[in-house]
Amino acid sequence: MFEVLVISTLVAGIRLGTPILIAGLGEVFGQRSGILNLGIEGMMAVGALAAFLGVYHTDQLWVGFLFGIAAGGLLSLVHAVLTVTLRADQVISGIGLTFLGIGLAMLLGRPLVGHRIDRLPSMSIPWLSDIPVIGRVLFQHDIVIYIAFALIPLLWYILSRTSLGRKVRAVGEATAAADTMGVNVNLVRYLCVLFGGMMAGLAGAYLSVGLVSIWVDGLIAGRGFMAVAIAVFALWSPLRAGIGALLFGAVDALQLRLQGLGIGVPFQIMMMVPYLATLFVLILSSRRALGGRLGTPRELCKPFVRGQR
Repeated sequence: MFEVLVISTLVAGIRLGTPILIAGLGEVFGQRSGILNLGIEGMMAVGALAAFLGVYHTDQLWVGFLFGIAAGGLLSLVHAVLTVTLRADQVISGIGLTFLGIGLAMLLGRPLVGHRIDRLPSMSIPWLSDIPVIGRVLFQHDIVIYIAFALIPLLWYILSRTSLGRKVRAVGEATAAADTMGVNVNLVRYLCVLFGGMMAGLAGAYLSVGLVSIWVDGLIAGRGFMAVAIAVFALWSPLRAGIGALLFGAVDALQLRLQGLGIGVPFQIMMMVPYLATLFVLILSSRRALGGRLGTPRELCKPFVRGQR
């Protein structure tokens, strides 16, 4: 019984942590370039709705995911225009886009509430899925989960070992120096914000098409803000973001399993656990920042004006 509980919790933790991981990886790039995106929640919401609509009207899962990625990317371009071109406050822009995205999803998705679509099927990897315990936990998932975890080392390599990654880090650390060296600061920031929005759209699409397969209001439920917390918790590293997302997913899965076991704690309190974990991570990160050990990108939330330092 205990083994079954542990295995089911780990499997559910990977699935629940995947949308947070996908959105968090995109936010790592955005913050590395100096742009904070608090609008991920809204981008995930419009991505989830666009994906659901795509699958609902075409019965093609890949169409839904493309719609979700495109919707998140389009909303992120609004954030890029406001913060990069117009140099608006990044926090205010992000919060505004969160409300906009959630509002659009609730308004346009109202006729779809309660409707179902086919869920993304699981794919067992031959031989590896037959390994006791490990095979069940790691190698019996859907294609998006495999892609998400393949992105972790790929994005780490791009950020740490390529010229593109060096440009992103340079823009986030010293925009004036990067500009002097010929780096197009605004272009790099646009691309990073767009990438983060597309990843948020993919994360939302996975929620509505891969996990839930039924449309309900409030589907994102704060996962966008968890993704922002993951980026900070990971110290802007894709590798650590993977670990953080798994931890968040495991906490969420555990509280669901404990509710099912009827441990006598009100379910409202159990539902608070993942968000309390988010607050704990933010508090821990703040303490590290005060201690000078966080390594926050120096140009984060700072607009770039050529000729000014």
